[in-house]
Amino acid sequence: MRLLTPDGYDGRIVLSMVVDTTGHVQSGSLSVEESTDADLSAWGCTVALHLRFTPASAKDTPVTALVELPLSYHVGRPPERR
Repeated sequence: MRLLTPDGYDGRIVLSMVVDTTGHVQSGSLSVEESTDADLSAWGCTVALHLRFTPASAKDTPVTALVELPLSYHVGRPPERR
């Protein structure tokens, strides 16, 4: 559900994924934990697969880690025509 505000539309999702030692999202690990809109969820999943992260580290060695990524958006109303 898109949330209509006086200024436009707002939405929020939280993605969960495993980021490997190279900073890439591990195949099959991406899931939507929270969402206000199905279209935003689809967009967020597509975007997340193209992102590159700085991998987590333990004792200065890159390690695989579970990451939660909150994404929010705001689409303003178009200006009124005169």
